[in-house]
Order: sequence, then C-alpha cells, then structure tokens
Amino acid sequence: MQITANHRNNNDNMDITSEKASFTVASSYAKGLLAAFGINGVPSESLIAGTAITPELLAVPENRVALCDLQVIWARAIEISGSDCLGLDVGQAMPAGHWGLIEMLAQNSDTLGDAFDAALNYWRLVSDTGKRFTVSEGGGLITFSFWSPFFDLPQANETDMVYFERRIKLLLGSDINPVAYQFSHKPHGELTDKDYARYLSAPIEFGCEVNSVTLQAEVFQRKITSSSSELKLVVKAIAEKQLVLLDAAKSVGQKVQTLVNGGTDDIDNVASLLNMSTRTLQRRLKEEDSAFKHIVNEVKKGKAEVLFQARIHSIQEIGFLLGYQNERTFYDAVQRWFGTSPSGAIALLANVD
Repeated sequence: MQITANHRNNNDNMDITSEKASFTVASSYAKGLLAAFGINGVPSESLIAGTAITPELLAVPENRVALCDLQVIWARAIEISGSDCLGLDVGQAMPAGHWGLIEMLAQNSDTLGDAFDAALNYWRLVSDTGKRFTVSEGGGLITFSFWSPFFDLPQANETDMVYFERRIKLLLGSDINPVAYQFSHKPHGELTDKDYARYLSAPIEFGCEVNSVTLQAEVFQRKITSSSSELKLVVKAIAEKQLVLLDAAKSVGQKVQTLVNGGTDDIDNVASLLNMSTRTLQRRLKEEDSAFKHIVNEVKKGKAEVLFQARIHSIQEIGFLLGYQNERTFYDAVQRWFGTSPSGAIALLANVD
C-alpha cells in the first residue's frame, strides 16, 4: 500500500477565485457537511446562498459540487460560527455516508487494509481536488498522510480526522485507537491539547508538513465483520461506472490548466496530482489536441496580461513572478505572446479595456 510521496507548493488553498469550477466534490460530501453545520447552529440556507448548490442538486448522489462553492460554505461557516472547535464539532456531528461509495466499499472490505486500498483507488469519487496520499510502514506502525494542493483548510482537515476515527471504530470496534495524529496547521485560538483530546484519542503534533494519522500495523489485518463480498462487487461496479462518468465530465486539459494556474507547472508533479503517469498525461492531452507546454504557455500569457495591465511590478519582477530566471528567455516569450517587447506590451495593454 505504498503511494508516491507528496509534492508541496505554496498555493493559498482558501483562494476562492482561483479554481473556478474545475474541481468538484461528491454531493453526498457537501450534503453531510451542511447537515453537520446545521447541527452546530449554522443553517445551510445562509451557507449556500449565491452558490450553485441547491437542495435539488444535493438530492442526487451522482451530482457534483464545485470546489469553489465548497470553499464558500466553509468560509461562511467559519465566519458565522466564530468557534475554534468548528472543524472538530462538525466531524463529530457528521452523519454516516459523508464519503459516499467509499464508505460502502470500506464496510464490505475483508480487512481495514483492503478498505484503505479501496478508498485510495476511488477517492476521486469523493473529491477530485488532487488530494495527495502517502501510506508508509515501519516499526510496527502504518502512517496514512494526506495533503490537498487546493483545499488544505485546517478546519476541514480536523473534520476529516474526527470523522475518520469514528468510521474505523465503527468498522473494527471502539477499542481501536490511533497512535498519533499530525496536522499541518497550528492549534486554533485558545484550544489546548485537552480540548483536542475530547475529539481525537491520540497525541497530536501541529505545524507538520502534512496531515497524518498513525495506527498499529496489525490493525490493518483485522477482519471487518460487516463485510459482504457480493455487495462489494456490486458497489465496486457502480464506483467504476461513476469514475468513467467523472473523467468524461471535463477534459484533462482543463484539470491541467487549473493546476498550472495554481503554480504547479512541472509535468511530472501535475501528472502525479492527477493520479496518472507522465506518459499517460501526455497521451491524454494529445488526444485532446493539446500539449503540456502549450497549456503552460497560455497560462503564463494570461498572467502576463494581468501583471502588465496592473503596472504594479517592474518588468524584471514580472519575469520572476512568471517563473523566468533568464531575462532573455522572458523577453522572447513576451515577443511571442504580444509581438513586441515587455515595455511595448505594457503600452499595448494600457489601451485594452
């Protein structure tokens, strides 16, 4: 169960405007979240106002919710609640089924290890936001780590951890306790270790590189008594069909453009975030009559237009912000984009509304 190690970047993952609707989460994920917010005194009506989220959309399990709308409801909930414990309380109140088909696959797996494998294989059905997973083993322990390049929100991570502990206790029994937790953020406000201990049954380390939970390795071999091999086959077939529909919903090029726009412009890292090999990514883009270099070029051109029109940075600073270490290379790129020099492009774009 070894997954490629994380690649981190410096994206601000609460930037509501940057991802548009390129990435999505399952409607069951958003529906459970809104229900848990409601239990904690934050009504869903005030959270979804002005978004594309409607009761009708949430009523259909196959529907998807745009990541930008998920970010909106989290930002509003944090502001309305004002509670440092919001993420923890939401995880505690979350109704079963928050992770949709993933939970059904887990409940019908032979062991916890099999359940983890199913979750990793089909996680995109819950969220296709490029979440990165690492599973590492050593010293009789297994550590499961995750980080999302577009949604590394502390409260959301706390919700997932509390909900995760509830799920494994449901699968294997209340005597199952993690060994340790790690969070990439600092404790909220005035929260103490004692406060966190009311929700999570293991010591927590804050300010780490990734978010993780560590369990005894033997736990992964424990049998899940509720499992049904017949039902698992049915659920797996449904999951496979939904993956096909999800992949067809938007082009690979659109996904690549979103990642590049967020600052990830290395093809190997982009391919890894999209859970495919570099060769597969290149082939998929070619099938769409596109190429990675072309997408990177178009994204940089778009950013250059904005920076030139803003007239806040010097030409040298703009070149650096666009990732050009060599001034000559930057000048050649501007000439290719706008048919003139950087100073000429500034003058040209000054006349564009």
